[in-house]
Amino acid sequence: MIGEENGVVTFEDIRNNAEIRTYIEKGNENLGVLGFTKHSVGHATKVSDTAAKILEVPETELGGTMYENEMHGISLLIYDDVPGGAGHARQLSDRVPELVQEAYKVVDGHCGCGEETCCYGCIANYYNQMKQAKLSRGAAKRILESFLLPFDAV
Repeated sequence: MIGEENGVVTFEDIRNNAEIRTYIEKGNENLGVLGFTKHSVGHATKVSDTAAKILEVPETELGGTMYENEMHGISLLIYDDVPGGAGHARQLSDRVPELVQEAYKVVDGHCGCGEETCCYGCIANYYNQMKQAKLSRGAAKRILESFLLPFDAV
């Protein structure tokens, strides 16, 4: 399993695992087509909060950050935000399909806003308030759909 030795997914894991590379490439392709090159702490927070919900732990015990990876794409790092670690991020590594499905539920349209916009019921939040006019729930939905396809095939 990826990161089995120490619970950390390394660049070598990413380089040697075709499935991980496919997810990264699809996400980066979709983001590039949409003109996105930077992400915010709000996106990372939304994902780490969803991860906490899946693991049934307090949101304060997981954190997230976005960064430019070695392949010049955007990556999300979810980490234990507990002194000494609690193993939550490690547990989550076995539940990535569930995390993607839960993230998709955020942008599936239940909020009622148009696909070309966003609202506080989906991806709008305090951290991205200055960029909300450029955010698209539909774009996020299409990106997540590209990740769901490989999981549906399994």
